[in-house]
Amino acid sequence: MPGRARHTICAGLKIRLVTLNSRVGWEKYLAEGGEDGREQTLHVHTPGHSYPIHIGFRLLDNLAEHIRPHISSKAAIISNQTVAPLYLAPIEAACRQLGISTCSIILPDGEQYKNNESLQQIYTGLLQHHAGRRTTILALGGGVIGDLAGFAAATYQRGIPFIQIQDICLLDTQIRR
Repeated sequence: MPGRARHTICAGLKIRLVTLNSRVGWEKYLAEGGEDGREQTLHVHTPGHSYPIHIGFRLLDNLAEHIRPHISSKAAIISNQTVAPLYLAPIEAACRQLGISTCSIILPDGEQYKNNESLQQIYTGLLQHHAGRRTTILALGGGVIGDLAGFAAATYQRGIPFIQIQDICLLDTQIRR
């Protein structure tokens, strides 16, 4: 997705969480210049938009407090067949804790699935679950999921809120967007 589309995706981003759920991931983060073990928040400012990036160990344990200010009463969690079994349950639990109803849209895993068929599967899932303008998309995964979910959020009903949740192991070039 060239130039303008990437800016459009960022324009709808409410918050990004980079969670380090494994000790190995946390040690790698610290070894590469990460803070001293405390949660870190970076603030990204682009023309006309800004959002926080929270980086920390086991952020899913207190996910509700991070997403509460950025989410309404309905969310669509988009993930893939590899990541969903690992992290979907705690995200659904955090949403339930906040009284947020959720639906899950699980896509096949792999770069080859970054295509129109996967995007159509997201749109179909959103329509089947009656997602409206205030529904928030929670993207749970790495580059492929982030790109597809972000594009869907930017284009579904002229744009809906978008939250990116990723493990450090899933982090590729996402932060620079």
